[in-house]
Amino acid sequence: MVHLTRISFLKFAGTRKNKIDLVKEFFTFFFIPSTCLTLEVNTLRNYKYAMDQSRYHAKNKLLDYFKNYGKPKTIRPSECIVNIGEKCDKVFLILEGGFVCQTYNVTSDRLRTINFHLQTFHPIMTVIQSFYSDSAANCQLKAIMKSEVLLLQKSMILKGLENDATLKKAYIDETIYALLAINEFHTKLITLTTKAMYDYLLEECPEIVRQIPAKYIAEFMGVSPEWLSRIR
Repeated sequence: MVHLTRISFLKFAGTRKNKIDLVKEFFTFFFIPSTCLTLEVNTLRNYKYAMDQSRYHAKNKLLDYFKNYGKPKTIRPSECIVNIGEKCDKVFLILEGGFVCQTYNVTSDRLRTINFHLQTFHPIMTVIQSFYSDSAANCQLKAIMKSEVLLLQKSMILKGLENDATLKKAYIDETIYALLAINEFHTKLITLTTKAMYDYLLEECPEIVRQIPAKYIAEFMGVSPEWLSRIR
């Protein structure tokens, strides 16, 4: 095991081009003592040597907490469970279905998809900026099919973290991995050509291509649906 102080972890995160500044907000928000963050050596080693975080899946005690305390909710197609401008104080675990995360582009006066959430791809979702800063959400979470989720209120999460050190570690690990996953996924979008990005989705994330309507994939890639159809 390797023990990292909060400062040393942020230095480590900084080596990834400082694109996961929300990790800093996470540690500030929860006032985690500088000696409490513990990560497996293999976790650091694998990430350091280009581990692909975009295939993130939840897999620890946090899932049990969702199942024990989460509120089941059915979401209709095209329904937003978080709207732009609302304060997001909830986290969702997808049991069935799928969602897109969209932000509003003032210049184009249009929404743009910036992430996907499926049962097997980024299944734990929230509006990170709003959840950790208690500010109005700059994104919306929209169902693209009939979906089933478990909803956890922020207050219930904080209560669990106070009473269960194992859950707290699981939550820290999941948050770090989720932020790294989003960073990795968006880095690919920025650095790969459109054709290469679509090939990546086909090879590494086929469930996105199978389950997400093409118009949202086109939005994510910054191309028209017609242009996307030509490279498919």
